[in-house]
Amino acid sequence: MRALLPRILIVADDQWLRAGLRGELRERGYDAVGARDLVEAIRVARPEPGRGPVRLVLLDQSSLGDELSADGVRELRRAIRDAPAALIAPGNRREADGEWAAVLRRPITVGEIADYVARVLPSAHSHGPIDE
Repeated sequence: MRALLPRILIVADDQWLRAGLRGELRERGYDAVGARDLVEAIRVARPEPGRGPVRLVLLDQSSLGDELSADGVRELRRAIRDAPAALIAPGNRREADGEWAAVLRRPITVGEIADYVARVLPSAHSHGPIDE
């Protein structure tokens, strides 16, 4: 039986950010999934056959809308339980309330976000080649 890849949940209303992060993280050996908002994220975070549990959440503050919804974030945290969450926040605004593992400030590149993920959550690729 093959090992399950670490699953990363990307919550961002910007389709290009979600797609770019998913592609970069998949290239680095993660199972990356995306959601537009907190409601969709709670649905996507549920266990699925053949996939591991969500191990890390990347939450773009813009997906929270103008109101910084602490209740919605708490509900997502309950759905994913032990997975840490990192906030991607604008450099010039107050960050959303919450217990964040990290706050990644914009401007930031997809590669820099993926580098953060690799530092906090090793992937299958981070262990080097498998001896035959």
